[in-house]
Amino acid sequence: MLTSLDLKTWHLIHKWTSLVCTLFLLVICVTGLPLIFREGINDWLSDDPPYAVLPADTPRADLDHLIKVSRSRYPGQIVRFVFIDDDEPQVIVTLAPSHESSPEDNHGIKFDARTGQVLKEFPPVDKRPLTFLGLMLHLHA
Repeated sequence: MLTSLDLKTWHLIHKWTSLVCTLFLLVICVTGLPLIFREGINDWLSDDPPYAVLPADTPRADLDHLIKVSRSRYPGQIVRFVFIDDDEPQVIVTLAPSHESSPEDNHGIKFDARTGQVLKEFPPVDKRPLTFLGLMLHLHA
């Protein structure tokens, strides 16, 4: 049979362990919500220059030309990936110093897919500044 002292002790243990669990759940909820809406938040916080206003039937720039521009900006580096976006008129060319480089060494160049204009350059992962969403992802994980 439980005594009054046992019940008080159990109540204190239950209360404080529940508060600790609640703190973890609160962090998960508060940091997870911005991650759900990350695309909209990224668009809102983006400092990327806008795409050129062109007719919808404007042909896309030549991919070979975009790769040539990328290689001329970073001679001696290799092209790892070329990402062609179906939703936005953008092409991202990802480069690395060598085939043996780790993925953290990759850096990219974002082009307007129609004009071939360089819109933005992405430094390697370890040289990127911490963003709001990066902090939320770090805390959430």
